Amino acid sequence: MKIKTNIISQFPFQVITEQQQATFLEQKSYFSPEIRKNFTIVLLVIDAYLYSSGNTLSLKSFNSKAQISELLTSVIAFIYTHIDGSISHKYNYSRYVITLMKRIADNASVTIEPPKLSKVAAHKEVQVIINTLSYINKNKLNFYAGWYIEDNKGIERSVALSFIREAYGEKTTAILFAALQGMCRKNKDKTVETHLKHFTGLFRYFIKLATSFKQLQHYLNKDLSVYYLSIIFNFELKDHVDAGLDGAAFTRAWSNKMNLFRECLIDPSIFDEPHFPLPVPRFKQSISLPGSHNDKEAKESSGIFNNKLVTKVPLKYNDNEAVREIIKDIRRDIDHVMQVSKKSSKLNNKRLERFKRKTQLASPKELGDYKGDISIDERQNIACATFNHYMWDHPGKKGGYAVLLGYRDQTNFLNRLLCIPTLHVLYPLILLLVHEHPIITESWLLNWQLLNERKKPYGYMQSGNSWVIRSVKKRRGMENAEQTITLNDTSKPIVESILSHTKIAREYLKSKGSDDYRYALITGSVEKKPSKLNHITNLKKITSQSIFTKLLSSASTNVSNERAKEVASLLTINRMRASTGVEIFLQTNSIKKMCEALGHKEPRTDLVERYLPGPIQRFFQDRWILIFQNAIVFEAMKDSKYLNNAIDISPESLPEFLKNHQLEPMNGHIWDGNVLPMNVMSVQQEGAVVISTPLLRILLFFFSSSSEEIALIGFPSNVIDTWIQLATLIITQIEYQLTSSTFDDEIFDGEIIDMYNEAKNQPVKFSQFQMGVIHEIN
Repeated sequence: MKIKTNIISQFPFQVITEQQQATFLEQKSYFSPEIRKNFTIVLLVIDAYLYSSGNTLSLKSFNSKAQISELLTSVIAFIYTHIDGSISHKYNYSRYVITLMKRIADNASVTIEPPKLSKVAAHKEVQVIINTLSYINKNKLNFYAGWYIEDNKGIERSVALSFIREAYGEKTTAILFAALQGMCRKNKDKTVETHLKHFTGLFRYFIKLATSFKQLQHYLNKDLSVYYLSIIFNFELKDHVDAGLDGAAFTRAWSNKMNLFRECLIDPSIFDEPHFPLPVPRFKQSISLPGSHNDKEAKESSGIFNNKLVTKVPLKYNDNEAVREIIKDIRRDIDHVMQVSKKSSKLNNKRLERFKRKTQLASPKELGDYKGDISIDERQNIACATFNHYMWDHPGKKGGYAVLLGYRDQTNFLNRLLCIPTLHVLYPLILLLVHEHPIITESWLLNWQLLNERKKPYGYMQSGNSWVIRSVKKRRGMENAEQTITLNDTSKPIVESILSHTKIAREYLKSKGSDDYRYALITGSVEKKPSKLNHITNLKKITSQSIFTKLLSSASTNVSNERAKEVASLLTINRMRASTGVEIFLQTNSIKKMCEALGHKEPRTDLVERYLPGPIQRFFQDRWILIFQNAIVFEAMKDSKYLNNAIDISPESLPEFLKNHQLEPMNGHIWDGNVLPMNVMSVQQEGAVVISTPLLRILLFFFSSSSEEIALIGFPSNVIDTWIQLATLIITQIEYQLTSSTFDDEIFDGEIIDMYNEAKNQPVKFSQFQMGVIHEIN
C-alpha cells in the first residue's frame, strides 16, 4: 500500500507531538512559497514514517548530526518506497524534506550531507539508502489507506473519514462507510460530492454531541433524536451567524443533511426511525445583507431576496414605498451592469479595429526570426500580423505561442491585443443581449447556431423588414423548443458585434473542418484553440482580470464600491433574466407580462414560483411577519425603557412605522360576537348587472391591464376602483366556472359563456380609451 499525499492531510499526527510540531513550524517562514504550501504534508509524511516504523523523535532528533542525518535518509527512503506518485513527485517531496532538515541542522550548528536526487529516476545514492530502510509495519501503513467512494459510473473519489475513526473507532467507521457507499453508488458525480460534504459535516456535529458511538445512538434513538438534532441545529446556526456567515445558506445545507441522515443512516437502520418529522426549520432574518443602497437604515432592513436578487428596504415603509424601493434597487443594479457592459464592449470593439489595422502594418514572423531592438508599436504589429497569418496553427513548440509572438508569459495581454473572443469579450455582449431580450436563456445561447446542420442560414437572418435570431431551449420539449426573437435597433448591433469578435475563430474552425464553426458563440485564447461555447462560467470563477471585471467590481454612478463587488459576485445570465423579469412584474403588477418577457407560454404556478417566491412573495411574507412582530412587541413594551433594544426600528423611524403599521383595536364583533339589536331595520343593498359582450370586453380590459396602464385612461380614481372591483368579481367567477371541475351549480348560463368567449377574442385596446371612442364598442 502506498500513501497518497493528496489525502494525507485528513489524518492526525500519530507520533510528532505538538511541541515538536511547533519546533518544525518555527522554520516555515524561511522557506519558499512552494515548500510553505506543502509544509503540513511534509510533516505528515515524516509522521507517517515514524508511525509505521515504530520510531519517535527526541531532543537529539533536533540537535544531533547523526540523528538528523538518519531521520533525513530514512524519510527519503520511505518517500521513494511508500509514497504514491511519479519520480518527479517523490523528488519534490524529498527535496522539501532535505530543505527542512538542513534548516534544523543549521539551527543545531551541525552540517549534514543529504543524498543526491534526480528528477528522472531514483538516484543511485537514493537506491543505497532504500536498502537500509528499517522495518515498516504494513498494518500501520494501512492506517493511511483512506476511503474511496464510487458514483453510479464507477468513478472513485476520496472521502475524509479519519476524524470519525478517531472518535468512534474502526468498526463503526466501516459500518458508516458501507452505508455511504451504498447510497452514493446510485447517484451522479456532482450529487455524490454534495453527499460527501454533508455526510462529513453532519458527523462533525455528532462528534461534538457525543464522544462515543454508543452515546450517539442513545441521543438519536426514536424518542430523543428530533430533540437533539434541534439542539445541534440551534447551536450550530448561532455559531454560524455569530461568525458573520449566511444563516439562510446554513439552513439550506441543514435541510440537505437531514435528507442524507434519513437515506443513509435511518433507512439502513443504523439509527432509529424517529417518532416525529426531522427538524428542518426555515431561516428567518431581520438583519440585511451588507451592501445595501439604503446603508443608513440597513439595520432596519426587512429581509433578503433569494439567490436571484438582493435588496434592502426599511421596515418603516409601507408596501407601496417598499415596491418603489425594490424597483429602484433593481434598476440601479441593472443600470450598473449595463453601463459596465457598454463601456467594455465599446473598448473591445476599438481593440478589434486596432487589431485589424495592425495586421496590415507588418509581415508575419517566421520561427527563429529575431527582430532585435524594435519599438512597442512594431512589436505589436508583428504579433498581430503573425497571429493573423498562423491563427492557432503556430510553428512554435517550446514555450508556446506567446514566446513566438514576442510576449513570453503575457497570455492575458495577448488575448487583449489580438482581441481573441474570450469570456471577457463575450460576457458583456451576452448580458446586453439578454437584458434587451430576457426571453434568452443560457440554454438558448449555448444552442445558438448561425447555420443549421445542412449549412443553411438559421440563427441570424432577415425576415421581411426585420432581422431575427433563432435558437432552441431544449428543456421546453421538441414542439416548443425553437424560439425566434425579432431584433430591435439596440440588439441588432449587439449581435453584429458578437459575430465580428468571433469571425476569425469561426474561419479557423471552418478551415479545420470543425462543426463548431456553425455556432454563434465561440471562445478561445491565444494558447487554447477555439471551440463553441459549451458552458457560461460564473464570473466569480473567472480568475483572470479585464476591464469588464474591474469596472463591474468598482463604484459607478449607480452603485457604491461595496455594492458593486456584491453585484459582481452574484451576476450570472440567469440572475440578469430574473432581475429583468421581477422588474417587469413590479412595474406592471402583471405576472402574465413577466412570464411573457421571460419566454414562458403561460403563467403556470411552477414557473411563477421560480421567480417570485424568493424575490417577491417570500420577501413580502417575511416583511409582513416582521412588521407584525415589531408591532406586537411595541404594544407590549411601549412603556418600557428597553423598547428600542427589543424592536428593529430606530427611535427616529418609529413615528413613521407606527403611522403605517401600528396595531388598531379589534372590531367589536370579535369581542361580543355577531349580535345585532332585534328592532333595528337592516338595509340590504342589492344590485343587478346586465351582461353583454361590449361590457365584458370593457371588464376584461380592467381585469387584464396593469394599474399603470389603467391610470392613464384619465378616469377619477374612485370610478377606476369601482370598475376594477366589478371586473374582478365577474371575470373571476366566469373563469372559475370555465376551469373548475368541481363547481356543481352553474352561476352563468351558456349564453353568457358564449358572450365571454366572444369578448376575449375581441379585446378592448388602450387606444380606444385614448381616442374617446369607448362608447362605440359593440
